[in-house]
Amino acid sequence: MRASFLKRFAASVYDLLLACSVFLLSGFLAVIVFMVAVETGLVGQVHDFSLLNTQPELYQVFLVWIRLCTFGSIVFFYIWFWEQGQTLGMKAWKLELRCLKGQHLSKRRVFLRLCWSLFGFSNFLVLFRPDKLALQDRMTSTEIIQH
Repeated sequence: MRASFLKRFAASVYDLLLACSVFLLSGFLAVIVFMVAVETGLVGQVHDFSLLNTQPELYQVFLVWIRLCTFGSIVFFYIWFWEQGQTLGMKAWKLELRCLKGQHLSKRRVFLRLCWSLFGFSNFLVLFRPDKLALQDRMTSTEIIQH
């Protein structure tokens, strides 16, 4: 049986809390790595992290680094869990992701699913469709079932 909107929403809220913690932890670690790189002279001519804002180019590199680490970790979080068939939120609500035709959930398929999910907003389509398929389900030939 396909999962209802309420179960999907509950699992999404659970996963959002986990994703926020992954986001914060990865940002913290990225700042520490960049700080050590600046302090040891591996990056830029500034050897004091507190003077980072005096070097606009280096500050832009810092911002790009932080964004890559934080958003990359979120993408990795969803791809890794969806490839296994369940995120922790889905496991808590006894939901499972699977392919409609029984194929293996590949990294490519789950990455496309992440792109088509539109930050979770495409799940609202489940409310209006009798087959309970969201946009990301339809575009990637997947479904979320409940046990």
